[in-house]
Amino acid sequence: MNSFIDELPTDGSVTVGTLEFGNGGIRSKNDLQAPSGLTVSLPASGAGNTPMPGATDIADQAVYNDSAARSDAIKLVVLFTDGGPNYTNTSYTEDYTAPRDDSEDWSAVSGDSTYDNADTASATVSKGEMDETALVAGSVKDGTVGDGATLIATVYVGDDDTEAMTSDAITTYTDLPTYLETNIASSGDLAIDVDIANIEALVDELVAILEDLCCVECPEDFHYKYEWVEDEDAEGECKGEFVIFDDDDNEVESVEGLELVSVSCDEDGEPQEACFETTFCELDYEVKAGQETDDETVLFDETGGEFCVTGIEDTNPQGKTVTYAISNIVFTCPE
Repeated sequence: MNSFIDELPTDGSVTVGTLEFGNGGIRSKNDLQAPSGLTVSLPASGAGNTPMPGATDIADQAVYNDSAARSDAIKLVVLFTDGGPNYTNTSYTEDYTAPRDDSEDWSAVSGDSTYDNADTASATVSKGEMDETALVAGSVKDGTVGDGATLIATVYVGDDDTEAMTSDAITTYTDLPTYLETNIASSGDLAIDVDIANIEALVDELVAILEDLCCVECPEDFHYKYEWVEDEDAEGECKGEFVIFDDDDNEVESVEGLELVSVSCDEDGEPQEACFETTFCELDYEVKAGQETDDETVLFDETGGEFCVTGIEDTNPQGKTVTYAISNIVFTCPE
């Protein structure tokens, strides 16, 4: 964890906090702060409970309510664990109510400060405990509880992928890495199953996750044209393909930060829609179809996104409304 924190930018763009969970409680919480001022110390390993739902919930509260929390920041919880959720009913103090539930349904209703599915045996990871933890994570991710939707990344560092899981839990969730990726993490890209002996590789993966979360400013010299080139011998729906040219009319294979992901064509095999994925925060494009052109600016949130360019609808000389196929699309950066 310290190796990861040491790689975080110190330009003020990132704040980080930590908390430790185990032995039935949440301990050693460090409030959000500059990465350069934080070092984590963990106690010697030992037997204890793993109150994963409470830890996830408290982390969600922290990224919104700590004094250094910023309303315009991407909120990300990174969950490190070497096992699955197993815990006893435990109340939490220090201004936190965890978990925030009062029934089997996770909700924003003030909770009873205990877990509904706690396994008093505590040595096993039961299906009920995994169910409830998944409910917690789902509500944190979709913003059902708290002040907004929060991203969750998971890092599994255990040696035994089914350690302490009951037979019912294995039947439902297969193993712990699969459970964390499918039910806890926001997406498969945010789930890491790592060899803890290779710290450098783990840190690289975590830093890559952070970089992928943030959109990139479009470079000033960005200028690319996607030109439709017909090919009557092409197989499939479309009778041709988009060929990319740079500002000097040189053909290029790909464009960094912009990817064509799909093309939809009409019955004549001509392109009616082209969908793209970008890591840029915003882009301008001019689409030419028939004798017409349209200009658009596409804006994204902090992570970039997907968008589609369509042909241009117009009225032909016979007075009929038609959609002309895309001839080319020119991408530039907003001024």
